[in-house]
Amino acid sequence: RIRFAVHSSNDLVEPVTLDDGQIVYQFTRYDNHPDGIGFGANASTMHYNLSPRVISQLIRAGGFAILYTHLGMNEGCDTPVPLITRDSLRFLAREFESGNVYVTTTQKLLDYYINSRYMSWEFEIIEDEQIIIINTIQDPVFGEFVPSKTDLQGITFYVKDSEMVRVYIGRIEIADLIRNQSDETGTESVTIPFTRSEFPDVGSSL
Repeated sequence: RIRFAVHSSNDLVEPVTLDDGQIVYQFTRYDNHPDGIGFGANASTMHYNLSPRVISQLIRAGGFAILYTHLGMNEGCDTPVPLITRDSLRFLAREFESGNVYVTTTQKLLDYYINSRYMSWEFEIIEDEQIIIINTIQDPVFGEFVPSKTDLQGITFYVKDSEMVRVYIGRIEIADLIRNQSDETGTESVTIPFTRSEFPDVGSSL
């Protein structure tokens, strides 16, 4: 009954109510294989989901995508990751390094999406400065809470003049705000700093 409910709205995450009354989050995983959902969920056919056409369309839409895949499954392939999939991954890496797309973990993306969607905030103009005050995250599943800067990493506000903006969490100012020049919309913005995930060093354990 609720398995594909989130697909109808083309949304990344939706709260759903289980039969026992418990509220949980349901999120969409992306699979573009022409034979249907699940057929592209392995290393052999991952290129369907990461083709330049798919990535370019995602960038144009300004959208989100969580890849549905099982890297350890590559039936019918004589290498761990076939060449066509490696080419798609390299294309994605180039787009990431160019700043056209942001690649992160599922947890970070879900946190960003939920916290930005349910963030309660206000602003006021004092002389020439725009003051943005973030109050709470009104999370429908885990309850309302006051976020930390880590909870809000990557959150961006479009503003008239990025140099004349101050952002607070409650009464605490975010001192290291990233001030962005105008983008393709012609509008400047400010971003709460985010930490880039680093691949763990597993060499010593192999």
